[in-house]
Amino acid sequence: MSKEFHDYYGSHIVRLAPDELSFTDGAAWRDIYVHRPGHQTFQKNSLWLNKTVNGVDSIFSANDEDHARIKKLLNNSFSDKMMRAQEYLVRTQVDLFIEQIRAKIASKDDIFDMTQWFHWLTFDIVGYLAFSQSFSTLRDATERPWCAMLLGQFLYTTLSTSCRYFPWLDRLMRMMTPKGVLYRRAQIFKKAQVKVHERLNATVDTPDFMKAVLRYNNEKGMSIPEIESSFPLILIAGSETTATSLVGTALGLMQEPDVLAQLVAEVRGTFKSEAEITYTSCEKLPYLNAVISEGLRASAAVPWGHPRTVPPGGDTVAGEWLPGGVSFLSPNNIFITCIHSTLTPPPISPTTPLTPPADRMLPQRLRRLQLKPQLP
Repeated sequence: MSKEFHDYYGSHIVRLAPDELSFTDGAAWRDIYVHRPGHQTFQKNSLWLNKTVNGVDSIFSANDEDHARIKKLLNNSFSDKMMRAQEYLVRTQVDLFIEQIRAKIASKDDIFDMTQWFHWLTFDIVGYLAFSQSFSTLRDATERPWCAMLLGQFLYTTLSTSCRYFPWLDRLMRMMTPKGVLYRRAQIFKKAQVKVHERLNATVDTPDFMKAVLRYNNEKGMSIPEIESSFPLILIAGSETTATSLVGTALGLMQEPDVLAQLVAEVRGTFKSEAEITYTSCEKLPYLNAVISEGLRASAAVPWGHPRTVPPGGDTVAGEWLPGGVSFLSPNNIFITCIHSTLTPPPISPTTPLTPPADRMLPQRLRRLQLKPQLP
């Protein structure tokens, strides 16, 4: 609905509720989410913060100080050095993925769900990176019940969050929520706890996320309850967003045969065998990296954005003064596709005066500008 409002009113800023706004101005992203000297931090919208089963904030709901502490620990896992160390963990699952897909093709199955296969791939990869163990969903081509329950919990969370906008509806939902839903939520947390403690008690020396966290056993580190509340969410957030990006990019390539042909030519013209395809060698392929960047832009893995509120005393956003307490909900996909968005890609070339639809995956527009997508 937000996109329709922006299109209808032709504005970079529209009011969705008495105290809620939506922006499609790139300057608004910088003002809201990037620290500005002399300005207060825009806080997370409390309506969107869900209590965990153990009552301890996860990295997603923690206050600024705790979030910065946890993020600093996990950032080590995404350094260039660590990503190269983790490559063999990822490659093991990618090789199995290719093997399984080739087997499906050889069996002459007319149709199989690539979305599901991408989901199994990323779930097992992030399982290795978070807990040093695969869930074997890719090997068995089967969803694990507790994993499916964990993913399904997000639907309930989204519904309950929406109800909080209307206090009477929130109270009604709390009264009407079946006990079975609450019981399943508790069971999901217990199963996640088991996975967390299996990794905590393991004697492996795997370069996974937990290794970075366990380096500190003091105030710089994470408490056990914080690990229990954060790591299951990291598993879902990391696997689902990556799977969504892979599905969106694959779909975009099928819809743009010229892009696919050029990508295939670059990859096959560069590598003589699969063994040559590594983290380092892929960095040197300009068109491949343009396709990846454009795929991330065109298929927003987190469509709903990151709700924030104006700090007490008010502040400016994209040149507009706003009173304290005003909230923002600007879904990422609106920034990408809204016809009035300042982030909408420019024309592909001087001979093509019209800007192509923003939802088309056209990596050449990134190569022409020599820029990465302008999303923060």
